[in-house]
Amino acid sequence: NEFLISTGVTKAEGILEWDAIEAVNRKHIDKVANRFFAVFNPLKIKIAGSPKIKFVKAPLHPDFSKRGSRKIPVRLNSIYVEKDDYRSFENKDVVLMYLQTVKLSSNSKFVTTEVRQQDQKIHWVSEPNTKVQIFFPDGKIRTALAEPSIKKAKVGQIIQLVRVGFCRVDKT
Repeated sequence: NEFLISTGVTKAEGILEWDAIEAVNRKHIDKVANRFFAVFNPLKIKIAGSPKIKFVKAPLHPDFSKRGSRKIPVRLNSIYVEKDDYRSFENKDVVLMYLQTVKLSSNSKFVTTEVRQQDQKIHWVSEPNTKVQIFFPDGKIRTALAEPSIKKAKVGQIIQLVRVGFCRVDKT
């Protein structure tokens, strides 16, 4: 209904753009979709010089803190990032979201726990993790490594894979 009202439907013929309906849809599902990390084409890195960390807490939704948080396990010698992110930011400082800033390389160096606005933010997973399959609108199926808390999502639930997009859980 909101989409139809926003288009100003009349008797005259018109062309409706998918981008418009997707924007309305995104506005509604964004509010209900909990966030999770999933990494396609994972590349393993290690982090040297970091304070010892066993897990980090990340909000289920950045705008709704009352919804709670999730624990993401951290093994500093087994962090997986997107291969494309690695290629784009190798030897540069990047923020591993909710974890820390590192100088990105196969043997990354700890920089700081502070989130600096000038640094690129990338998502990641560690061990343990879980494999997930994502069906894309073009019919392709891609496999990714996801944080283990994604297993708590219920069948039919809409979630957002950070920096990927919205998904509906078909099975757990």
